[in-house]
Amino acid sequence: MDGIDIKLDNNELVIKGNKEDLLELSKYINDLALSDNEKDHIHLDDLTIVSDKSNIKEIIIEKV
Repeated sequence: MDGIDIKLDNNELVIKGNKEDLLELSKYINDLALSDNEKDHIHLDDLTIVSDKSNIKEIIIEKV
């Protein structure tokens, strides 16, 4: 897997990835949503799923 490519294009966040990459991203988000911890969060970067070629190198997703 190459990882997801994230960029900001004309004030729009664009996330690109192959089938496996997008399924992995959905697993991270699903695991966060199902977490029993309030205000839980995940960091996605080149150590997890973000491609080295991505313009945005890290995203943080928070559950409120």
